[in-house]
Amino acid sequence: MATATAVCGVLVYLVVRLARDASAKPIYEDEALAGLIAAQSLPDVVETVMVDRGGAPLHFLLAHFALDVEPSVLALRAVSILFALATVVLCYDLGRLLAGRLAGVTAALVAATSELLGIYGSFGRMYALFAFAAALAADLFV
Repeated sequence: MATATAVCGVLVYLVVRLARDASAKPIYEDEALAGLIAAQSLPDVVETVMVDRGGAPLHFLLAHFALDVEPSVLALRAVSILFALATVVLCYDLGRLLAGRLAGVTAALVAATSELLGIYGSFGRMYALFAFAAALAADLFV
């Protein structure tokens, strides 16, 4: 029970930090470009990402669906926030598998307070997705 409470507390800390940043930061050029690409029709998104522009196709697809629900910068950034939170959970699991619950909570705390997730967790680009993919790969490897 204490472990779940600690991990939830870490997640609450991160979501408050990221939500504040996501609503306060101005939109950056890279985010605007990602949003403009993701706002196109789905076939155009796939063609642009795979043929013309490059990038992380999964991120653009998720951004496309997020912008369908709510066409705003916050929706674009919400994708990154969700992947940042999921990364913290995976870091907990990885630490738990390697050295027990205390190590898992410590790993979650370190991930949640890291600058990587602190900056890119509220940035409407693919970097939080990459952190998630790396944590997932490490977790599955162990």
